[in-house]
Amino acid sequence: MFKLTNRQQRRSLWVLLVGIFLLVVLLIPTTSWVKSRTKEKAAQHNSQLSPLIMIPGSS
Repeated sequence: MFKLTNRQQRRSLWVLLVGIFLLVVLLIPTTSWVKSRTKEKAAQHNSQLSPLIMIPGSS
């Protein structure tokens, strides 16, 4: 396998930590957005509208 130097190990750790940080930063607003959209869609789905069935040519 490859043998990493101490400098390469620190850089790899730094890149990993920055990647995890960015993932967490993006996960927080995404989670709240998904919850709000789900709540909106549930409210639309539970509306009291009755379906209208139209048959062509029936006047």
